[in-house]
Parts: sequence; structure tokens; C-alpha cells
Amino acid sequence: MVVSTSPKVAIMPSLPLRVLHVLLPASLIVCVACQEEEPDPRGFDENGTWSLQEWADNGSDFQDLSKIDVRRDSFFLKFSEAKGTVAAAACSSPLDDPPDYSPYSSRCRGGSDDEERLWDCKCFSYDWRSELSQVWLQFEPGGGKPPNPNTADESKVTMVDADEMDVANTIRLSPLPAGAFSSDGSSSVYLLQKKSDNLFDESGCWEECVGG
Repeated sequence: MVVSTSPKVAIMPSLPLRVLHVLLPASLIVCVACQEEEPDPRGFDENGTWSLQEWADNGSDFQDLSKIDVRRDSFFLKFSEAKGTVAAAACSSPLDDPPDYSPYSSRCRGGSDDEERLWDCKCFSYDWRSELSQVWLQFEPGGGKPPNPNTADESKVTMVDADEMDVANTIRLSPLPAGAFSSDGSSSVYLLQKKSDNLFDESGCWEECVGG
């Protein structure tokens, strides 16, 4: 007679899934729905209107526009993270012939308060590349959906250093795309301060860039 020496194996009855879940170690339980939130790439909250306060070009000394009456609150940027759009508004006075939209020499506020000022609008799509840099791509006003700057030809985009200053509600951008606020597209530096959207609304540039 042959006697089996194989050990006996106990067969556990099938357990409901909810019971197995309880028996598993916590380290083996994976929560599929609980995904970690991606970190916010923005260095600061850029949304809203920013007024140009100081700027410098080609290593020159900063010019403080806040102390020049005819050019104070005459150059604005307005950002919308949701739309991926930034609109630039530069002001000229009817006294300027031809119109002068440069922070060097515009006389935007040189006339009476009720005169109709002239505004030059430029539109850009943008995105954050890191906490200290953005990528900008210019598009024509009224041109429909803003283009994606992340998929555009690198030769057509501008990398903008973007930093929040120690002074409250003030940011530093360098450079802006060539032509925006007389930027040379490479070394120009701009300091802007957060202001009310009402100041930007006079320009009509937001409607030009996003259609309302």
C-alpha cells in the first residue's frame, strides 16, 4: 500500500471582494481615483490689469513713468489665465502727430481729461514654462482662437522672464516681444503694478483680443 507523504493543503472558501479588501494590508490598496494634483507652475497670480511703472532698455537707467504726468497709467497689460491671453494697450494723445505709442515720448495724458485718446492694441497667447518664465506668441486682433504658444515655431515666440517683486503687487517682465511698449525683444525690462480693470477698459483692447 502506498502512503502519500504530500502535505495536506487547506482550501479556503471564496471570500467576497469586500472581505478581501479588508484583509489586504493598507500598503497594497491603491486608490485609482485619488490622483495627486499637479503643482501650479505659476510664479504669481497674473490675472487682471497691470500698469507700466518703470522700464529700461539696453542696460539704460530705469525711467519712472509714474512720475511723468503725461505717461502715467498709459501702458497696460491684461492677463487671463483661463483664456491663455494677454492684451497690451499703449496710449497716444491726439496731440501726437503722427500717433506716438512709445513710453519714451507719448503724450497720452497731455490733453484734457475728456479727450478721446488713441490706443494701440497688441494680442498675445501665453503660457508658463516654469515659475520664472512664460512663453508669448503674438496674434492679430480679431483673429479668432489664440494660437498655442507651446506648439509654435520657436523662432516666433518670445521667452519672458516673469518674477514677482518684493514691492507689493509689482511684477518684473523681461523682455516683452519686440515692438510691445518699444521693447527690443531681447534686453528690455518692465516693472508693472496691479491696477483696476477699469483703467484698461478705456482702451478697448480686451475686446479686440478676445472678442468681449
